[in-house]
Amino acid sequence: MLLPVLAALVCSLFFYVQAFKYALSPKRWAMIGLLAGPIALPLFNVYRHLAWRRAVGFNNVSIRA
Repeated sequence: MLLPVLAALVCSLFFYVQAFKYALSPKRWAMIGLLAGPIALPLFNVYRHLAWRRAVGFNNVSIRA
């Protein structure tokens, strides 16, 4: 019983820090992490990528070194 609660809290903290790092809404992602746990990771990655593409532009090319 304690393990799922602990996992939800760890996921909530993880999503809060990552959302703050990538300039997304940290409170919203902390709540999603608390409710969905690690299942929300693919959703977070897609949302982060779309936010980045909106900021940079969809037709621009970027090269990462």
